[in-house]
Amino acid sequence: MTAREQYDSLRDGLRALDPLLIEALADVDRTLIRSYLAMDPWERLRLGARAAEELAELAACRRLASNR
Repeated sequence: MTAREQYDSLRDGLRALDPLLIEALADVDRTLIRSYLAMDPWERLRLGARAAEELAELAACRRLASNR
């Protein structure tokens, strides 16, 4: 199986499971990905950890709001 056939198979499988995911992938700004990959690995790790902390805080706020 060629790489393209593997890609198409994976995409079709994901589309069957979650069509919104495929739509979101089409909206990805590839320049952001390139700029992220151009960063130092430690900088990427720091930014990723910060994003994870912010998502955890958001989840905690949502839990608090749903308990009211």
